Parts: sequence; structure tokens; C-alpha cells
Amino acid sequence: MTWEAYTAHVLQSLPADGPGRDPLALFAWLVGEVKELQCAMEEEAYTLESGDVLWLVAALERVLMLDLGEVGDVPNIPDAMGMIWQDVGNLGQALGKHVALGQQPDPVDLRMWLGGVRRWTLIHVRGWASPEEVMAANVAKLDEKWGRG
Repeated sequence: MTWEAYTAHVLQSLPADGPGRDPLALFAWLVGEVKELQCAMEEEAYTLESGDVLWLVAALERVLMLDLGEVGDVPNIPDAMGMIWQDVGNLGQALGKHVALGQQPDPVDLRMWLGGVRRWTLIHVRGWASPEEVMAANVAKLDEKWGRG
């Protein structure tokens, strides 16, 4: 499964408008899912929690009108959680300043940080599942939840 196909599938699960498409709400949800990924203790949980993180990355990519491009190689780098949190923190600070102070976030920075969350998440789980397996498991979960397929 390609990232483009995955994000198209995710878009079917997003509400057409309203609070479910609010970038700050999606970001807050992302923070919780990253924490759940950090606490995962078994292979299936890693795959499912990674899928939840990717779902929110894809949702934010669409809502913020960004293009992260396809998923590249996923190298073996230990201890990626700190890098995930770093990009989550940068993304949150930019979105918070936008809401609180009216500062327009730089789309290049948003793309870099959101892409970083995606990349570091896939690096974090690479010992248990490939990017394609994570996306496929999440698509199956979404299809079951929404009665598709």
C-alpha cells in the first residue's frame, strides 16, 4: 500500500467538516496516540498504535493541505521515541502559536515535523512491522470500525 492510497482511505474516515477536522483537535489526539505507542508492550500493540499515529499524521496532512510524499526507506535506528516527541513538540508549538497568537505556521516546517512523526514512528516499529503492514492493519481496523470492505 502506498502512502497516497493510505491517505485517501483515511480521508474516508474523517468527518466532512466540524471539530473532527480541527488541526488542534487532531494534534491533541496525536499526542495521546504517541503516548500509547510509547507504552505498547507487544508486537500487535506496536502495529496497531503505530497505525493510529499514522492515521492522525495522514489526517493532519490532508487538513493542513500538505504533501508528505511517499514513505522512504526505514533504517534501523534505536531509540526513536525521543525523535517522535521532538517533532510532536515542534508541531504542537506551531499550531498553538497559530491559534493563540495568529502566527501563520510555515508549511515547510509543518511538513518536516509531520513527516518526521511518520518517519520516526515507522523506524520505531520496524522490528515488528513494515510500513505496508502497519498501514494495511490500520486500514483493516478502519474498515471493520466503519463497516467497509
